[in-house]
Amino acid sequence: MLLSDLVDLIKKGNSNFISANIFEDLNIDDAASLDAAVKHQISFLEENNILKEKLDQTKASAIITTNNDEIVSALKKTQYI
Repeated sequence: MLLSDLVDLIKKGNSNFISANIFEDLNIDDAASLDAAVKHQISFLEENNILKEKLDQTKASAIITTNNDEIVSALKKTQYI
């Protein structure tokens, strides 16, 4: 499924969706943890996840997270925002 289609599904749900930045509308084939993800995989990051310190090292094509200032700031330093 294309990342843009996945974002559209999230927007339609009861997810409190805030925003998305799509730089390349890749096909998302699977999901994985931040440390195991590769291109064409999506990952999720919760506020208390210790992997948030390694956002610059993930190979995930997309990351879903909460609207947490610390995480958003860290993502802005990477390719994700």
